[in-house]
Parts: sequence; structure tokens; C-alpha cells
Amino acid sequence: KEIPDVTDVLETMRDLLSENKPVEAEFLMQKALIDRGYGKVSISTPVPLCDLKVKMDSSQPFKNYRRIIDMESGEVTVSWKDNGTHYKRRLFVSRNNDLIAYRIEGNSVIPKTEICLAVHDPETLIKKCQSDMGTCYTQGNYLFYSGITEDGTQYGAVSKVIHSGIVETGKDYITVDKSASIIVYTKTFVSEDPKIAFEKYIK
Repeated sequence: KEIPDVTDVLETMRDLLSENKPVEAEFLMQKALIDRGYGKVSISTPVPLCDLKVKMDSSQPFKNYRRIIDMESGEVTVSWKDNGTHYKRRLFVSRNNDLIAYRIEGNSVIPKTEICLAVHDPETLIKKCQSDMGTCYTQGNYLFYSGITEDGTQYGAVSKVIHSGIVETGKDYITVDKSASIIVYTKTFVSEDPKIAFEKYIK
């Protein structure tokens, strides 16, 4: 069904959002869509995904920080300098392999780095969507995350951490120290039983 033109309410909707009134902004958009015959929709349901959160030790404030996106390949690169060492993080999403690839490298060993999968900033989620913040656990060099949206849809992600350093595994995180590089491969799923997805993606 083709979405009707609702550009006439966008300015008011932006004003409401800037005033920290997301519920009123959603109601305004819903009303505009209903008035134009589109039917009732919900636009506040969170995207069924999670964040790959990475925390790296730093000896001092970083320098020469740069963020780059390659518009041809879609690869995103972040680089910086910390205490004389140049570091780089690169991320790429492969449609062919349905895979998210993330790499941390530098001209020296990578400092202690904690990696986890978690919901994005739960404090900003609308209260009605906070019934399930998702759960994460580890097994070997794998991170497993799963959750349920308010409409009952199951979703999640599986990440494999590849390294050459010292590893410490917590309940819901993996910490790597003194590795030449760190690579994280992530697969996501939606509308699928997490147990089945987990078994499928670790093969």
C-alpha cells in the first residue's frame, strides 16, 4: 500500500520531538496517516537489533581522530592516535554473506578491549517498550543476544570474536588483551527461535 503524502505535518512533528514530546509526535503522524486513508500504524516500535559495544583502554586523550565512509563499498573507518600508536576500526556489512564484519587494528598490540551485545541506550526507549531489554550470554569466543519486541517478535544476533591475545570471558562480555588485531563477525536474525538461530550460526 502506497504511503500518502504527510509532509505538511513534518514541521510540527519536528517541533514536538525537539520539545521532547515523542508520544505527541507519533500521535500526530498516526492521525495524518489515518485521515488520508492509510490506516493505523505504530512508528515507535524499536528496530529489532542491538548494539555491538566496544570499550578500549586508553592511556591518554586520543589525537588525530578521523571518521571516513567509502561511498562505493560502504566500509566505515575510524582512526586515531593514542600515546604514539595509530589505531583503526573498520566495519563493513556484506549483503552477499548476510554478515557484519568489524576489525580493530594498529601498529602495536591492541590494548584491553571489552566487547558485548546490548540494547541501544535503554534509558531513551519509550516506557511501554521496556518490558524486554534482551539478554546476552557468552560461550567460548561467541556472544549471543536475543530479545522480544512488544508484538512478540523474537530477534537477536550472534557474534564470533577472533583474536591472538589473552581472553577473559564474563557472563555477557568478552575481553581481549594484547592481541595483534581483533575481528568480530556478526549475524542477525528476526522472527526466528533464538536457540535454532544460535545453533545455525555457530556452525
